[in-house]
Amino acid sequence: MEKLKPDLVIGQRFDHGKLREIFKEANIPLANLNTQSIEDIRQNTILMGKITGNEQKAEELVDQMNSEINQVIEQIPDEKEMPTYAILTVMGDTAYVEQSSTIAVDIADQLKLRNATVSIDGEAFAGYIPFSMEEMVMINPDYLFILSHTTNEEAESMIENNFKSNPAWNSLSAISNDRMYVLPKNKFVTASGVDVSESYKYMADLIDSSQTN
Repeated sequence: MEKLKPDLVIGQRFDHGKLREIFKEANIPLANLNTQSIEDIRQNTILMGKITGNEQKAEELVDQMNSEINQVIEQIPDEKEMPTYAILTVMGDTAYVEQSSTIAVDIADQLKLRNATVSIDGEAFAGYIPFSMEEMVMINPDYLFILSHTTNEEAESMIENNFKSNPAWNSLSAISNDRMYVLPKNKFVTASGVDVSESYKYMADLIDSSQTN
């Protein structure tokens, strides 16, 4: 990296935090960004605009992003009782539920769903709590969204091998009503920047189609 002599290295906080001291010793500036939430996307866009001398353009992109997001949200009808959801994230052979602010949680909340997992007690790391079948049955969400930090195929295989034969899993409202959806990684795990409005549209279409079938 020293041979390349970059003016700036952009990293992601969870993956590259341990490199902070290495870059510091090499006198290489490191922008170690949070990419966990919708607000992070806004702040990072503005920051990159300032760094590159394109602050006005960055503000315009954020304004456009906000406008596109609001257009999707405004099309969601108000319900007397908000449907509930849970997001199950697969990381290798381990599953977690997303409890606090993540890109997927922020989107679902703004699309007028209610995160059923907020009632679960547990030690959370960056918004994630280890999955428990007993607790999932207890909260019994209307929608179950599946995310993978590897591939969708590995997530589906993990669910097939570990959950589908369990009567408790099959008793879930989201399963019996065919409201379990595997969400694309590039829209809900990897920060998609100011194009995140497409992720809102994707989830909104799933919700709409499930309610009209």
